[in-house]
Amino acid sequence: MEEEAVKVLFGTKHLEGVLSVPAAVNAVHTAVVLTHGAGGDMNFRQLLSLSHCLASSGFICLRFTCKALNLGYRVRAYRAVYDYLRSLQRFAIKHIFLGGRSMGCRAAVTLARQLSDESEDTVQGVLCLSFPLHPPGQTHTHRQRSEDLRLLPDHMRVLFVSGTEDNMCDRVREAARRAFSTVCILNVTFCASQFTPHSSLSVTHNTPSILEFVLCSVFNIMRFCLNNLTYETTLMLLSVLTQELFNGTIREMKALVEVLWIQGGSHGLTVKAKAEEAVMDEVNLKVVTWLNRTRNRD
Repeated sequence: MEEEAVKVLFGTKHLEGVLSVPAAVNAVHTAVVLTHGAGGDMNFRQLLSLSHCLASSGFICLRFTCKALNLGYRVRAYRAVYDYLRSLQRFAIKHIFLGGRSMGCRAAVTLARQLSDESEDTVQGVLCLSFPLHPPGQTHTHRQRSEDLRLLPDHMRVLFVSGTEDNMCDRVREAARRAFSTVCILNVTFCASQFTPHSSLSVTHNTPSILEFVLCSVFNIMRFCLNNLTYETTLMLLSVLTQELFNGTIREMKALVEVLWIQGGSHGLTVKAKAEEAVMDEVNLKVVTWLNRTRNRD
């Protein structure tokens, strides 16, 4: 593997980049572009690890730095890097994948959607490391954040790598509300069909009062939770609920989607009591496997 520093013309400025190239470059036909999130640069540890792994696995990788916080600006910068890569005559590149982490993958998704409008074979897939579905605590913004994801065409392949504890993909609140509503409906339905009014509370001996009806519903919900949800079951339920909002977005996508969940992973894909190298090994293996499978299909 060899690395080469490059400068990409972008308007009146230049974007700093690094090209990682496999040793047997003549046999390489697939390239991956990567960029960082709102903080850091192209040498962010995860991008550095992934780019080296990709080059060692037979892929050209171009990572670049663009520290602007405006998404539109980042997308235009990404387009300049994409055009630069396509212009390199020394490589016989046939397949290009766009990727990044956090804000960087938002820019990659938007550019992939724009390029797919121009031609079907411009981009083969998108790699999203910690896609920021919404700002922390603002789950209501997920529709706007995921618009370009839903507009990706059905031939596009997308790989998400996300942590189950990512606070920018905090799906618990909305999913929990829907789950609680479902439990309430089920228990109210049960009360309506099974309730026998208590003589001290009922207005008549034939029809339960509104108060009795509400008390019965609340009682059944509490009894269900206390009697049936063990600690382990609760953790499992929460794990499922945390993925619901994100899974809803995936169900609306036309693209071919795969997801790697990093158990206990944060937005930075760090896991308590687990070495960062071990997490990156897991991520890198999945990315390379996904790329190889996608490349072979094409």
